[in-house]
Amino acid sequence: MQPQTLPSIDRIKRQAKQLRKATELTHMQALEAIARNHGFKTYASLQAAHKQAKAG
Repeated sequence: MQPQTLPSIDRIKRQAKQLRKATELTHMQALEAIARNHGFKTYASLQAAHKQAKAG
């Protein structure tokens, strides 16, 4: 995924919060699901992509 198309971490967290409220998922499960919806294998890989994009 290109850095300019990375969803913001805040946006991901808001979406996960909405998903968690609508389902019986835990917050971490919701974060993982939203990250996968954005093309990442895990939430951690999405965070790593953000760190890499900031670094250069």
